Amino acid sequence: MHVNGIGMSDPGVIRSNNEDYFHVDNDLHLYILCDGVGGSNCGEVASQLAAQTCAQLIQNNKKIIDEYYRTNDERLITSLMEHAISESCLQVYTAGRKEIALSGMATTLTALLFFNQKAVLGHVGDSRCYLIRNNLSHQVTDDHTLGATLREQQKASNSQIIDQKLDHILNRCIGHHQHVEVDTLIFDILPGDQLVLCSDGLHNYIRDPVQLIPMLKEDSPTACVKKMLEFAIHSGGQDNVTAILIENSLEESAYMKFDSDKADLLNDFSFLAGIYLFQDLNFIRMSRLLNDCQTKEYRKGQSICRKGEKPQGLFVFFSGHIQIEENPEKILTRGDYFGQQSLMYDYLLTFNVRAVEDSTILFISSKVYKKLCKNHPKFGVRLLENFIQGQKT
Repeated sequence: MHVNGIGMSDPGVIRSNNEDYFHVDNDLHLYILCDGVGGSNCGEVASQLAAQTCAQLIQNNKKIIDEYYRTNDERLITSLMEHAISESCLQVYTAGRKEIALSGMATTLTALLFFNQKAVLGHVGDSRCYLIRNNLSHQVTDDHTLGATLREQQKASNSQIIDQKLDHILNRCIGHHQHVEVDTLIFDILPGDQLVLCSDGLHNYIRDPVQLIPMLKEDSPTACVKKMLEFAIHSGGQDNVTAILIENSLEESAYMKFDSDKADLLNDFSFLAGIYLFQDLNFIRMSRLLNDCQTKEYRKGQSICRKGEKPQGLFVFFSGHIQIEENPEKILTRGDYFGQQSLMYDYLLTFNVRAVEDSTILFISSKVYKKLCKNHPKFGVRLLENFIQGQKT
């Protein structure tokens, strides 16, 4: 991969010390950002120890990445990232227990490792990763703060806005306990993608990820990173500010074997938000969904589903010309779908579906859907809430 990153850090206007720490390895395509907490020098120690431990463990286990290329088993990469961050947590916790001066130290940790036109994310805390693609900006990470958790729980209840002070209380971090739950995610990387890792010293001043886009149009990556730091400092600079910009400059010709329909989908999956099942899904959840989807191609005249069959999954029309043969007949347009009830229970179709011309459908099997909900319970609850709400309307 032609991935290159550059990072910079500044203590900001208020603080004299810098508890942020970043690691850039363009040979291994590994990028790590940590924001230490704990006061005095504790935060600096925690962030540096966590980042260096994570980087060293991944470096020492490059053979696992080689094993992935032989087996194409993505679980190897996610397990490596999760293990590296878990070991970082243990090291920070242990160091804090050994020395009274370091007691209570902790840090956030957000890491990206690129491989085979993909990236694996590892994340704990409230530092962030943003993806800028096709002139759109997405927040890739969830904030592990009390405010974010309460806001997620109250989305469906129309409750009053959570006090923003709670957004500064971490409910998951590296070092406070021996073990920590690590968010991991594998997602595809496209030509021209830009990714930003940043501490809250920057993202606290970003109301919407779209604000990053003008900052990333400078003449060079170095100028772009400087622009982000200047933005944070001019906006108040009340905290240490750190940013890493990673760019994928790989030519599109190198993606000849990449599924073109999937590339189109990754460039703009907003049409999926029109399906009530997937409303209000963030980038992480949508990516998990797309990772487990299939793109199915049908030739002109080919039957897709027959009356009396179990659909066994959700079919979302993507391109071509699909016809539902019932009375009256219906032509599907991009984003139309059928079979959604089969994600929850078995039933028989009451109509035929066929391709009037060469067409592509996005298919989510009920088996994959249920496994996704089981492996990610919070995601499963959100999908179930959307399903129930959709049945009422």
